[in-house]
Amino acid sequence: DIGVTGVQTCALPISYVSNDGAQFQGESGVPANSSVLVINVASHAVVNTIATPKGAGPAVLTPDGLLLYTVENTNGVGGNALTVIDTTTNTVATSVSLPNGAIKLFINPSGTRLYIFWPRGILVFDTAINQQVASIPTVGFSTANNWAAFSQDDQSVWFCNCGFGAYYQVDQRTNQLIQ
Repeated sequence: DIGVTGVQTCALPISYVSNDGAQFQGESGVPANSSVLVINVASHAVVNTIATPKGAGPAVLTPDGLLLYTVENTNGVGGNALTVIDTTTNTVATSVSLPNGAIKLFINPSGTRLYIFWPRGILVFDTAINQQVASIPTVGFSTANNWAAFSQDDQSVWFCNCGFGAYYQVDQRTNQLIQ
């Protein structure tokens, strides 16, 4: 599995690709050669490889392009670590533990909140401190067909749990389920 996201920095078009490495795990329990590849879109060349301490899978870039969040990929069944990469230095800024089963992640338009789907709900992270600030219980999330839509004023977010045929409206200010 690979996850792809991109950003335009300076005059160089860059893309970040999650590379979960080999299908086996090394002694550390992390897939061998797991990394995020930094690719020059114009030349298609890998210009940097950022080793990820807990693996690399689904990824999302902050709206300003300064941070890349990736959840470790454990053969498509969800991860238990969030890695934050500083794209100005192409280094790992931090790695945070998650409950087992993180599936997909989204970031709000202002870049202040990160939302992570996992089988028991939605985890909410404050991106300024890279810590979980809330957990919103749901009926669970399927591993496919999930999406999020954010209001222009950054006050509401709608999550579709299409695999279970449900959607949730959440107040971003209070992290409470509206409907």
